[in-house]
Amino acid sequence: VLKSQNGQWCFIDSLRLLSRVVGNVIVVVPSGMSAIENDINCFSSKAWCRGIITVVNECTQELLNSSDAILNVGSKAVPTLPWTVINCNGWIARMSSGETPLPEDVEEPNPVAALMAASLGVTEIFKRIFEIPETVAPLLDKVEYSLYEQSTSFSSIGPPLPNEICIPDTLLVGAGAIGNGIAILLSQLPIKGRIHVVDKQDYADENLGTCILTEVEGWIGKSKAEQIAMWLKENSQIEVTGEKNFVAAVRSGSVVPTLSIDLVLTALDDVKARSDSQGLWPSIIIDGGINEVGAAVTQHRLNQRELACLKCWFDSPMVDERQLES
Repeated sequence: VLKSQNGQWCFIDSLRLLSRVVGNVIVVVPSGMSAIENDINCFSSKAWCRGIITVVNECTQELLNSSDAILNVGSKAVPTLPWTVINCNGWIARMSSGETPLPEDVEEPNPVAALMAASLGVTEIFKRIFEIPETVAPLLDKVEYSLYEQSTSFSSIGPPLPNEICIPDTLLVGAGAIGNGIAILLSQLPIKGRIHVVDKQDYADENLGTCILTEVEGWIGKSKAEQIAMWLKENSQIEVTGEKNFVAAVRSGSVVPTLSIDLVLTALDDVKARSDSQGLWPSIIIDGGINEVGAAVTQHRLNQRELACLKCWFDSPMVDERQLES
């Protein structure tokens, strides 16, 4: 599994997430996997982690027995150990923390499913490490989820990705936790086009624990938008610019008026910013957020009148809860 592109995406995405959640991480890279080992060593030398990241080539029984949790990119289930296994194929993300193994077919590359599989796997590790009661969130046996059909009961692995995805001029609003996840997928997908990133904030210490691209050096105190734009320039084929500003201001700024923005991706925690983003009236706007379920995605398309826009989906608060909390 680890020799496949899907397996390698699952592996590095899992490590990026695990470093935010657990303490010490021992990464086992089998001998003969020099390409991914180089990537892991490069990541480990820069990564922020709650503990220490150690890379080894051999997985001994003593190491397995002494681990509080084990995340395996593969197919085998080991119910006698605190073991979670993940992989993916096409649009199908897979995970098992029980006694049921996963299918071994992983040949259809898709980074979206890989990130979903990594997220499911690290969620299971979180449950183990923080001893979440089973009455609240039990560990799960074999789970397969299609991101194409949005269902655990699916008819196929979904269509293959095209060799090239040309996007219209795009605005990414928000470069925090969700924006980081979007940036990873923008770098892994075969996307070409122009993207402008907007965020009013700088990265701060609290973002180390939530933003999976942040590193020990070079991120804290830097503009979120400009830093993500720089990272995408180095890791994708996209023409990308970044601007530290409010959404309402960029509409009349120096960059956005020169683009033909027709796709907006928002990754926000602010209602007014969502409303201002909708005010650009692109053909498609997709909003990602976090709610009591875990994650929520809202979309608005000009050619589908039954879908409400972000101005209608999100009511402006009548009271500033931040003042009450403080």
